[in-house]
Amino acid sequence: MSYPSTYTAYRRSAGKDSASRQNPLTLEKSQETLPQEKDLGPNDVVIKIHAVSLNYRDVAMLVKEYPVPITEQGIPCSDCAAEVVGLGSAVKDFHIGDVVAPICSQGDFHPTDDGVSVAIGANGPGTLRQYGIYQAKHLVHLPKNLSWEEVSD
Repeated sequence: MSYPSTYTAYRRSAGKDSASRQNPLTLEKSQETLPQEKDLGPNDVVIKIHAVSLNYRDVAMLVKEYPVPITEQGIPCSDCAAEVVGLGSAVKDFHIGDVVAPICSQGDFHPTDDGVSVAIGANGPGTLRQYGIYQAKHLVHLPKNLSWEEVSD
C-alpha cells in the first residue's frame, strides 16, 4: 500500500505560556511531510489515522491547565484508531492493513531506563493528523471487529 508524501495535521497555536481559559490556544491546519518507505528507520511503522478521541487532557493543554510541559505549536491528541500503511525493514509484529493505536507514553521501557518519556499530544507529536510514524514498540493491535470510532474511544 502506498501513502502520500504530504498530509494534513492540526497544531496548537503559538503562545502556550500566555494561554488561559479566557484566552485559549486554538488549532491551526498545517501541511506536513511524510517520509517514504525507503527513508523509514528499521523499526518505524507508518499509520493512517481514521478516528481520533478528544480527552480532557487535550482541552487542558489549550487553556494551560495541563501539569506537564507541552511543545509549542505541537500536534494535540493521544488516542486514535489507525491502519498500518508502511513498515520499516525490521518490523515483524505488524503488517500492512493491521488496525493499531499508539500508546500515549513512549520511551524505552527498560528496567534501567531513567529517561523522560514522551507523551504524545503533549511533548511529542499527537494524533490529530492524517498520518503518523511510530516505532513498532509504541503501537498496539486493536480489535478488527469494531468500527474506527468504536475502537478509538
